[in-house]
Amino acid sequence: MSIKSGSTVRVTSVFDNSAGNPKNPNNPIVPVGWGERTTDEMCIAFIGVIFDNEAILGLPFSAGSK
Repeated sequence: MSIKSGSTVRVTSVFDNSAGNPKNPNNPIVPVGWGERTTDEMCIAFIGVIFDNEAILGLPFSAGSK
């Protein structure tokens, strides 16, 4: 996928820790903060970028370099 220079990429996530969520494993409801345990809220986004001009510049790590 190509995106234009200056574009903004956004990630939106929803964490429903309410009593109205039938898949909520906590009864009674418990406070949930960010963390890396399976019981924590852990939305993290990683975005990889490849620039089209790398092969044109002939950088040592580009596919088009000799």
